[in-house]
Parts: sequence; structure tokens; C-alpha cells
Amino acid sequence: RLTRLEAPRVDARKVAKNTLVLYFRMLAVMFIGLFTSRVQLQALGVENFGLYGVAMATVGMFAFVNGSLSMASSRFLTVEMGKGTVGSVKRVFSTVLAAQFGVACVVALLLETIGIYVLGTKLNIAPDRMFAVKWAFQCGVLSTVLGITQVPYGAVIVAHERMSAFAFMTFYDITVKLLIVYLLFITPFDRLVTYSTLFLLSSVTTIAIYRIYCIANFSEARYRRVFDKRILKEVSGFVGWQFLSQIAFLAVMQMV
Repeated sequence: RLTRLEAPRVDARKVAKNTLVLYFRMLAVMFIGLFTSRVQLQALGVENFGLYGVAMATVGMFAFVNGSLSMASSRFLTVEMGKGTVGSVKRVFSTVLAAQFGVACVVALLLETIGIYVLGTKLNIAPDRMFAVKWAFQCGVLSTVLGITQVPYGAVIVAHERMSAFAFMTFYDITVKLLIVYLLFITPFDRLVTYSTLFLLSSVTTIAIYRIYCIANFSEARYRRVFDKRILKEVSGFVGWQFLSQIAFLAVMQMV
């Protein structure tokens, strides 16, 4: 059904409010990041902190996919909302979400083959710490794959300009990170395994909250068995150019 939507309006107050919310969110993330990074280093220890960084760097080689997909999803959803039809927005969302699942499967396959190969043969890791590093790697893979399938939901929030949702989740993330750091000091188990597991659980709950919020507030954020090849072709062309710039950045920052 192509039910007409109201014509989009520019609300100066809403723009100003969203800008202030995002600035406050950025400052809060920076401040907490500076604090928790030092405490996290103290809790994990130098060796575990470095090993976790190695495992996440291997996963991070493919994490650039999220940036390109997020930009493309936001762009096409916003354009469809501007055209003023509910049906077309639903069609775009369902098509993009189906495509994201496909991309997530490809990324998972690459990480479980190339990533495991790099981790096991190209990195200098002590044999007695290999299990903990592989555990952290698998947690990172699952978190990355789930994050890719989450992209359309974040794009819907951006398209509807509900930046307050991001601000709320920032406080949630800060609370969870502080709790994780505290648990590291008292856990009797391997701290690297504990940290990567808790971080994965944090990612899963965050993704679940975002999805519940989107499904409850936006009718288009409900998956339907719709797959529009025209939309997929347009999105793929847009993402392709974004991939080129991201791959160039990856080559400079990671491979060198």
C-alpha cells in the first residue's frame, strides 16, 4: 500500500535539539572513554589488554563494512520518506535488511577463514593464551555480524531524527561498560575471556533494545518478505563507491 505521508517539514528547534543531543553524546563518550580505558588496562593487565587489541584488530579489518552500509541505508530510507509513501519505505527497509543478512554471512565466512588464518599463523601469540584470544575473536565476530544486521534499524532512527534514542543508549552503554570493568576486578575466571564475553552480551542487549524500540515506534521497521532488485541495485552501486574509500583507508591504517 502506498499510503501518502505528510510533506516533510524543516523544524529549526528540532534540528538544534538534535545537534545539542549529539554533541552532548559525543562529549560523554569521549570523557568516559578516557576514564574507562585506563581502568580497563588496569583490570585486564598489559598482556590481556594487548591480546584483546590484537583479536579485535583482526575483526576490525572487516568492520569498515558497517560504515558504508549505514550511510547507504540512511540515505535511501530518508529519500523514500521524502517521497511520501509508507509502502515504498517498508519495501526499502525489508530489501536493505535482507541484503544486510547476506553481507553478514559473507563477512562471517571471511572472518572464520581469513581471520582465523591470520590469527593462527601470522600473529605472535603465546600458545598458552591462544584459546583466550580465539574466544575473544569469536565474540568479536558474532558482535560484528549482529552489528551489520542492526544497520537498517539505526538508519530508521536517523531518518526519523530520533536522536534522543542515541543519547539514552549512550547512558546505557556507559553504565554497562563501568559494570564490566568492575566485574573484571572480582571475577575468578580468565579476565580476557570474561571481558570478551561480557562485551558480547552488552552488544547483544544493546542491539535488542534498538530493535524493540524501532519495531514499537516505526511501522516500516518490521521485516516483510519483500525483495526489490531495483532497490538492491541502487544501494549496491552507492555502497560500492563507499567501499573503495573505506578499503583505501583500511590499507593505510591496518595493513601498513
